[in-house]
Amino acid sequence: MENLMTDTISVIVPVYNVEKYLHRCIDSIIHQTYQNLEIILIDDGSPDNCGNICDEYAHKDRRIKVVHKENGGLSDARNVGIENATGMYLAFLDSDDWVHNTYIEVLYNLLTNYEADISVCNFYKVSSSDNLSGLSQNSHGIITYTNLEALHQLYDENYLQMIVAWGKLFNKKLFEGIIFPVGKIHEDEFLVYKVLYRASKIVYTSEQLVFYFQRPESIVGEGFKLKNRLDALEAHEERNQFYREIGANNLVAKNCYRIFSIYKSIFHHIHTFPNQASQNDFLNRYELFKKEMRETSQSLSNKLNYELYFHVPILYRFISRYFIHRKW
Repeated sequence: MENLMTDTISVIVPVYNVEKYLHRCIDSIIHQTYQNLEIILIDDGSPDNCGNICDEYAHKDRRIKVVHKENGGLSDARNVGIENATGMYLAFLDSDDWVHNTYIEVLYNLLTNYEADISVCNFYKVSSSDNLSGLSQNSHGIITYTNLEALHQLYDENYLQMIVAWGKLFNKKLFEGIIFPVGKIHEDEFLVYKVLYRASKIVYTSEQLVFYFQRPESIVGEGFKLKNRLDALEAHEERNQFYREIGANNLVAKNCYRIFSIYKSIFHHIHTFPNQASQNDFLNRYELFKKEMRETSQSLSNKLNYELYFHVPILYRFISRYFIHRKW
């Protein structure tokens, strides 16, 4: 692949309690075919040996910058990384994941060749038991999106590729005045749609260049967690307000149905609320949402789904299970 490698790209890696996986992650970055990198390792108060590992790499590679800080969570670490970044472009990588050696080069070439503000790639979902030696190199497609087309992908087949911060190369200017929400789970759900909207063009390749590692102890590997679901609900409710402000009513309708799914999952675990007051607050919020849902334009099947659930949730669950088990 041909590029001049003149633009510095800042790769931001929050690091916390990943001693077992950190070498794999950092090695995959330093061995990129695109070499003009600023590698920012944010030691987020990690209790294991991660801080020392980061320092050892910094002594070996002058492109590596290490920031040691008190633990503040993933969002806080990413924000610190952005503050310390001097590159024209930003890439994010979680410290238990790793990337193909052409990852940055492919994304950079897409960004420059298509005159886009964001380039996006596909990923492999892997676990510790997977054998990656036989991965195929299939042909891949490239798609360009306007900002609104990219937002619609948040409700389509490329949802995960679009909503996560990793697997992308961003023009740094898109983050002016925008930060990751500290203390929230689903931090990408709160931020990435705003950045997508600011972009003049987004280019996507189906080439799988990120190895997305799901370890059993990771956040996404856990079962139902009330805070996770409530944060996801808040993120989507904020997104609805944003869509209204930009006049994207069709996106409001799609997002409302996503919110409906989140409410259903929380209702199934409403016994996990800490007290009756918090349950009442949630139920009041739900009543407001029901009114909002009915005011949006939905397909007939969606209307039948949510009205049945609103009026007779027990019957809705029975029918859902019946159809799922019979595979109709």
